Amino acid sequence: MEAQRQAIIVGAGKIGKQLVEVLPQNWSISLIDHSEEKLLSFEEYPNVQTICGDASSRLVLQKADPKSTSAIFLTALDDELNKECGRIAKEFFHVEEVVCILQNPTEKGDLDENDVIDISKILALHMSNQVAATFKGVGIGLGKGEIRQITILSSSAAVGMPLKELKPQSWLVAAIYREQKLIVPHGDNILKAKDRILLVGDPEILDSEEQFIRGGRILFPTQYGSNIGYIELEEQEKKEVNWFVENTLASQSVQLKAQDFDLSSKKDTQITQTVNTEKVGCLVLKPSPIPWASRVGLTRSKQNQLLLASRVPVFVPRGSIPFKKILLAVGTQEHATTVAAIAVDLCRQFEATLTSLSVITPHSDEKEADDIEKIPKQISQIARSNGIEIERIVDKGNPIHKIREHAAQYDLLILGYSRSSRNTIFKPDISMHLLHDTPCSTLFVPWDAARR
Repeated sequence: MEAQRQAIIVGAGKIGKQLVEVLPQNWSISLIDHSEEKLLSFEEYPNVQTICGDASSRLVLQKADPKSTSAIFLTALDDELNKECGRIAKEFFHVEEVVCILQNPTEKGDLDENDVIDISKILALHMSNQVAATFKGVGIGLGKGEIRQITILSSSAAVGMPLKELKPQSWLVAAIYREQKLIVPHGDNILKAKDRILLVGDPEILDSEEQFIRGGRILFPTQYGSNIGYIELEEQEKKEVNWFVENTLASQSVQLKAQDFDLSSKKDTQITQTVNTEKVGCLVLKPSPIPWASRVGLTRSKQNQLLLASRVPVFVPRGSIPFKKILLAVGTQEHATTVAAIAVDLCRQFEATLTSLSVITPHSDEKEADDIEKIPKQISQIARSNGIEIERIVDKGNPIHKIREHAAQYDLLILGYSRSSRNTIFKPDISMHLLHDTPCSTLFVPWDAARR
């Protein structure tokens, strides 16, 4: 096979060896070093020509037959040798691609700034990336783009989410690395804990997207929107909204126009668009009793329709501020991570305690009961990864009744909701019933739209 490129490597040390390993096998490589002993270890590479001599000598470098299209890598431990070799390659052989490692990059000689790698800076950044689980490549696309590699933590709300639910704008997921394999992403790919993913896009947008996908940071409600929005509230309810704004990362509370949420004239998509336009990260709905038709499963209530159309967390104030005791009610393993991540986030922001509640229904079979009993452990692992210990409760009975019973001892109840949930007389929608009747303030977190 004809070689695509020619590479010239100066220095047969550890870095030179790694370069030989990672460069494409169909490249023609010339390796220059003054030590014959070091060069002997490269005899097993058929595409490598070894040259023994001083690379800062024009005659020695000429043996590698450098061309303007060659790539020359200067990896010797001697800065002066590297700089002189780079000067000769540019001045006499017109080599355009020179990559030079310098121990003291402030003294680069005739080399351009773009030719020089500050090895100490690279190592420090790599060490920082190991801890932060994030890698950044800046200045991409005329300085208007950025590449970031992040590792998804187990506490991330993105775990278990299909990529299409992220709905990226001005950014995208370019690659997923899982168990040493590359996954070319598409909308149906499900994100998992410990995935390494490559993000590409506008640096200003990537800051918030990275934090949301990686997890482990205080965000709520900014991963959905910066504002707390409400339609019509009493003064006491507004005080609770103000407390919510003051004690979270929300920018402000905004009063929304009632006509924009009129279900008789607005479609769900129009309501969702209004929420997006107003940058609402949490929608506040006024407490109201459940209508008779909704109670018996004939229809959905107006409040429930607004909750489903908003696609963001929905808060119902019931006067139980400050929130110092939080109860998290989760009934399925599949959605536990998303809701638990929000609960842990708020627990830290409010400096509150957190308790998880799982209810085994009378109709649960053995496998379903076993799965429900595993949920508290799953939530506990997420909380512990954020430095929080939780109390765990597993109860048996009617989930609606049991959640209300336990919630009476807490300031804030958090549970999930799904647009796909059905409400019938035989299988009532738990979130809809609790939307209208709980003994404390309640936050409903979307399972299947954790991000717009």
